[in-house]
Amino acid sequence: MPSWAIHRKYERLVLGKEMPEVDEWLDAEHREIDEKLLEQVLEEYSSVLYHLKILEEVLGILGREATRIQVLKELLKKYMMLLMNKHDFWRQRDLAVPLMYIYRKYGPQWLQATILHILLDEVNTLIKEKKITDLPSIHKLLQSLKAVLSALPSEISKLATEIFEKFRNYLPQLLRDLTAVQTTTKKPTKIQVIYDPHHHELQPLITELHSLSELGIPITAKKTTDLTPDEARKIIEKIDNIAMKYKVAKKRRKDTTPIAYIDERGNLILEHGILVLVQYSDGTEMFYPHYLRRKEIGYTLVDIKDLLNTLELPQSP
Repeated sequence: MPSWAIHRKYERLVLGKEMPEVDEWLDAEHREIDEKLLEQVLEEYSSVLYHLKILEEVLGILGREATRIQVLKELLKKYMMLLMNKHDFWRQRDLAVPLMYIYRKYGPQWLQATILHILLDEVNTLIKEKKITDLPSIHKLLQSLKAVLSALPSEISKLATEIFEKFRNYLPQLLRDLTAVQTTTKKPTKIQVIYDPHHHELQPLITELHSLSELGIPITAKKTTDLTPDEARKIIEKIDNIAMKYKVAKKRRKDTTPIAYIDERGNLILEHGILVLVQYSDGTEMFYPHYLRRKEIGYTLVDIKDLLNTLELPQSP
C-alpha cells in the first residue's frame, strides 16, 4: 500500500478532507462486522447467492432435494464474514457486497473514501510490483476498473464515477509521488511510429501523432514496407525486451496473434496496422498497443488512443 502521507494528500485533493478512519478500518488486521447487515446485503447484491437461489428454485420445481443448496448459501455467508475480516477484502469478484455494506453501514463519504483507497492501492501495485510506470497503461487499467464499478448498483456506481473523474486528473502527480521523481514530469521525449501503408484508415491517427511535434516531442515515422529484414528483427527484439522488463504482453493469450511479428519473408506484420515506440523523460520505454493483465479485470488493451488521451491530462503539481 502507499504511505499514509500519500493517502492523506490525495484525500485532501480528491475528497476535500482527510479520512484516516476509513484507511485504518480498511487496512485493519481485524474489523467488527455487522452480521445482520452483511446478511441483508448478501441477500440483495451477491451474484453468487442469486444464482444459488435460482438453482434452489429449479431443484424445487423438479421435486429434488434442495438441502445442499441451502447449506451452500450458509457457507457463502460464513465465507463472506471471514473475507470481510481480511486485508484488502475488496479484491474479490463480488465487489458489490463489500462496497454496498460500507455504503449502508457508514454512508456515501465512507464509500467514496473507500473507492479512493482502492484506486491508490491499485496504482501503487502497478508501479511497485508490476513495474508499470507509463501513464497510458495505468490510466487504461483504471478505466477498466471504472467499468467494473459502473456495472454495480446505481448508488455505488454514481459515487464511484465522481471519484474516478476527480482522481484521474491527479494521476501524473501521483505517478511522480510514487516513483520519487519530483523534479520533472514524466513525459514522452521521443516517439517512433511504424505503420502499414495499406491501412488507409489509420491516416487520421498518424496525422494526430505527427501533431505531437508541436509539443516539442521529436516524431519519426516509417512504413513497414520500407523496413529491411534486419530493421524488422531489431524492432521485434526491442518490444520483446520492453515486454519482459515492464511486464506487458504482445498478445491477449498464448493462442492469439501478437501485435507485431515477422513473417516467413522477413516482413514486419502489425496486427493493428501500427506500432508506436515511446521513450520517456525518466529513461523508461513502452510500445503501443500492448496488453496488461490484472487478476480482477483480466487482459486489457492499451492502445495509441490511450497514449494520446493521457497527454491531455493536467501535468502541473
